[in-house]
Amino acid sequence: MLDECVIHGTTEPNGKFREKVAKTLKARPLIAARIARGKTSDQNGNPVGNQKAPSERGGAKAARGHMSYELGLQHIEEPASLIFFLHA
Repeated sequence: MLDECVIHGTTEPNGKFREKVAKTLKARPLIAARIARGKTSDQNGNPVGNQKAPSERGGAKAARGHMSYELGLQHIEEPASLIFFLHA
């Protein structure tokens, strides 16, 4: 959900969002508000999501799953930081 909000630059559901994400944002305004509070931009004005905004644990969980699947590594400790790069 965070990635779509970053890509579209908004937490206001519109026709560009997947139906499931738009439905969740409408039904759970507190999640949308947390994502909006974490919204920042890089030095070029591109939208950047602050992973601490909505679900730090969710991002860490996804990262652990990718590391385990792709690299065969398993880490249970909390990461110092999470950085996501979205490619179009």
